[in-house]
Amino acid sequence: MNPCIKRTSKEIDTETKLLAMRDLFDGKAVDNIDGERMKVDSALVESYSTSDTSFGDKMFKEIIWKSTYKPIEAAGSFKDADWRRISKEIKKEAEGLRNPSLSFLEKYGFVKRGVMRKHAVTNWFNRQINATSNYERTKYSQFTHRNRNISKILRQETIRTGGQRITFLGIKAEKQLEKLENKLFETLHDIANAKKNKQDTLYLDKEANRVRDEILDVLESKGGEVLWDFVQYMNKSPDKTGVIRKEDGTEYSRAIVEAGTEARNMLNDMGAVYISGLKKHSEVVNLAFLNSPRITSKDRTTPIGQRVIQYQKRINEQVKGIQEGMKDGNYFPHYLMETMVRIEKEMDSINSKKDPLTSQDAETHLGRLESVLSKMRDEIHRSPVSTKHRRHLAYDNWIKNPLSVLRKYGLDAMAFNKAQYLKSAYAQTIKHMPRESESAHAMNKYVQDVYTLADKGFTDRPGWVNKTVRVLTGFEFLSKIGFGVGTAARNTMSGLYFIQGIGNRKFARYMSEWTNPINNKIVKEIERVEKEAGFKFEDMAEELYTEGLVPTKGVRGSEIDMVVDSEGKASFRYKEGKAWKTLDSSLSYAAGKGAIFQRVTENFLRRHMFRSSFFTKYKELEASNVKNEKILREKSKSFALDMVNKYAFEYAAHQKAPIAGGDPGSLGAAGQVIFQFFHYPMSFAQSQSEILRNSKDAALARQWDNPDLMIPMKFASLGLMTGLMSGVFNRDFTRLLENDTVDRLKEIIKVLSGDDEVKGRGYIGPAAGDLIFFATLNELIEMPDNVFVDLIAGYNNAYKLTDEQKRARLWSTLNVEASKIKHKHIPTLQSGGNASILMHEFGTYPRAWTRELHKKIWGKQSNLNKERKKMPVFVKPPESSVVVPNFKPSSQFSNMYSDRKRRDMLSMLDNL
Repeated sequence: MNPCIKRTSKEIDTETKLLAMRDLFDGKAVDNIDGERMKVDSALVESYSTSDTSFGDKMFKEIIWKSTYKPIEAAGSFKDADWRRISKEIKKEAEGLRNPSLSFLEKYGFVKRGVMRKHAVTNWFNRQINATSNYERTKYSQFTHRNRNISKILRQETIRTGGQRITFLGIKAEKQLEKLENKLFETLHDIANAKKNKQDTLYLDKEANRVRDEILDVLESKGGEVLWDFVQYMNKSPDKTGVIRKEDGTEYSRAIVEAGTEARNMLNDMGAVYISGLKKHSEVVNLAFLNSPRITSKDRTTPIGQRVIQYQKRINEQVKGIQEGMKDGNYFPHYLMETMVRIEKEMDSINSKKDPLTSQDAETHLGRLESVLSKMRDEIHRSPVSTKHRRHLAYDNWIKNPLSVLRKYGLDAMAFNKAQYLKSAYAQTIKHMPRESESAHAMNKYVQDVYTLADKGFTDRPGWVNKTVRVLTGFEFLSKIGFGVGTAARNTMSGLYFIQGIGNRKFARYMSEWTNPINNKIVKEIERVEKEAGFKFEDMAEELYTEGLVPTKGVRGSEIDMVVDSEGKASFRYKEGKAWKTLDSSLSYAAGKGAIFQRVTENFLRRHMFRSSFFTKYKELEASNVKNEKILREKSKSFALDMVNKYAFEYAAHQKAPIAGGDPGSLGAAGQVIFQFFHYPMSFAQSQSEILRNSKDAALARQWDNPDLMIPMKFASLGLMTGLMSGVFNRDFTRLLENDTVDRLKEIIKVLSGDDEVKGRGYIGPAAGDLIFFATLNELIEMPDNVFVDLIAGYNNAYKLTDEQKRARLWSTLNVEASKIKHKHIPTLQSGGNASILMHEFGTYPRAWTRELHKKIWGKQSNLNKERKKMPVFVKPPESSVVVPNFKPSSQFSNMYSDRKRRDMLSMLDNL
């Protein structure tokens, strides 16, 4: 602040209160806003250090944000209730750090968001993980979209030039190259092993040469010429006129130029991702050697600090080299990203050391890292190190298949960037966690498990286990949710809970002002942030609309296993066979097609959640006198991402409850299958629990204008309105706007009250449910006749289903939507009751409670209250005991006396 400008009394008062809160954070006794003396435990300083340090200040601001949903820069707008809430949160944080206990349910049955919110540092870490995952997903979506476009263009050009028939799916030459390169990988791997064991490699060398010759033959074929032209185009820079030409001066075909432009955009985008990862790598190195994300003035005078500065110069050179290649337009790496894998391995070696790092350690490890970066820059257009034992062979570029280059480079660049961001956040978090007590060790282990799962996924599990889980969950997703119109409708309606969370008026204002020219600046900023790290998906990220079915791809889950020996030589081997790759890609394709309605609705929801949250928070902070553009942007973005994860949930495995997310310390892979689709009900329960706790804290602090205070009432009002509309129309609309938590609690209460007719939603996943159904259908097992068993098993016990229900349930094991069409929609159409199709699709049937409510609402006007007119009942006369003689009467007799008259006459004679 300019010292020449006189500060107002309000500014002085705000600064005084902020200083008091900092003193409270630092363990000093202060007077709170109510004049009461307060002093908190020293656990805050022990873990985070004082509020004037880098990390201490970060955590102090984290507590302020949690208390007010405003940054410290908006402190001038804080009311007494806000200061009261901040002081209470500081006290609660200190108490929590002193006793960081985890209950059994928290450790295994709660979603990660709920547990990680226990402390400011873990909440900050979890947000960093989710922000990194969102960024990776957005980039992956854009990457796959461009990859498909490039393949489509090159395939059409190959067909046009006669390189293949239109009936052949994909690009024939590309598939041939992939097969041959896989074979070459295997052969070179065997050569490396043979040399290591001092065995003869003559036969293997001949085999490698033969494969190389076949690769060249493919490239010289008609189909391969298109790919070769594409490679040559990507390796050249534009001339003075801005056109890329062949060696003879002619221009490339329109298709090659179009594919090249798309590929250049994609490579530049992935280059930017890699640069981002390299810059964050600098921070990771600082944390490893200097115990700080930034180099301080004190560090610059130490031998280790000077060595780190020297290494960072090499990183900057690497960044500059990539930027120059992107600028010149010839940045096209023809190698697997060995650099990324080697950097990861070296950093893992550094982080595994338990003793403090010495100057010698810095020289050794940073020297190796420098060597890796230098070789990468020198060999950006050469074959990789692993082929140098074949120098006498003129095999210029390692990967001749350009589509493989694009795919592998993009995936590895994204994975490298993700790994660096996660390492940085984890290193800062684990350093500031409490360590002394047994409960502290449990919390540290929990945080470590979250990080490991986010970073490595399930690569430590046997391959067959991951494949089994993938197939089972993939089939069940297509079976139970695939093409589900009702599921998509309920998914869309769940957005109403978000609207209550942000505020009806605020959301309406966002909808009306989004297109207002006055807000062009904010709208452009939101669209820019969306493209970088928000929810602007070319193809909606599969993980979000398939309940986490599709695993994150990248170097951790690469198709290639690479081992680097002590001399720096790399050996490669493909992990999976062709059959599995085909099945895996087929599952992804089927999941994408089956989730067509989920993709549309999820994309719609998340986009508007992100935009409206960003828009309203940006406006709110501007009104709170926050002027700094960076703070406005970053805080609005952070708030928007948190709101999306709060109401639409994060479906990545690292955010699921351990029993359902595949955590190795819990049920592992079995839990992923048994509790498939349970992340939504678990997350929804956690969200409401979080809202209630925040509401209580706001009420205790008397923050009457805090949104946390009103959300529970808004949720209750939404439930009441849904129930009221159900009564008005005598249709159960709670099936469209579900509150899963309330519904499950009602079922449990009914069971405990002695109601023996309860059939709940079940507490097992679809695979376990199908297993129970088939076992009981074929009488292999007999389920106990117990209301608790019915509650857990749901509608899977075949003994308690009618024959018609069994047939419908059998069909639903293939696809629920197909079962609805066959057993409900088609019979409805045949009977002429077309309007009932919607009732069947969405499950909005009349219920006993909707009928009773309907009668109360409409009174005498309700048809349900009107007694139906009694229609005369025809009473069939008793059958005669006299049997009509068997004779053939004449036609005249038959016309005069019918069979009935003859029976009546005989009966009368019999009675006489």
